[in-house]
Amino acid sequence: MLAWLAFLVIGARLAIIDIAEHRLPNRLVILLATGSTALLAGASLVSADPGRFMRAVACGMLVFCTMFVLAVLVPSGLGMGDVKLGFVTGMFLGWIGWEWAYWGTFIGFACGALWALILVIRRRGSWSTAIAFGPCMLLGVVVCAVGTAV
Repeated sequence: MLAWLAFLVIGARLAIIDIAEHRLPNRLVILLATGSTALLAGASLVSADPGRFMRAVACGMLVFCTMFVLAVLVPSGLGMGDVKLGFVTGMFLGWIGWEWAYWGTFIGFACGALWALILVIRRRGSWSTAIAFGPCMLLGVVVCAVGTAV
């Protein structure tokens, strides 16, 4: 629960900053990544389920690496803050399960595409307009977490 609380509190702060400034501060992303890793490791030890923590880290690395490749291939598409946040979102999604790492990441990208489409339709931007992608990634995790809790 502490890891999820940290995710919600720091994630909300990151979303607000990203929407306002189109950046994800390293100090907050790293704080969330290291703190969550430690808290999830502790939860794994307490529950005697180390496989769950290993899956979470593996999913975090998978999402991070995928987003890193996308950022290198299309530098104007994703920022490195988004890539680093990808580790955190992948880790929390992996904590829930392998399939959620896919669905949560998909929901994040779908949210970003929808946000961009709305901007274009409302004539508030073009297809090349930068959007804050961090809140979309975080929303993907929240949707999946709520979906598994219901």
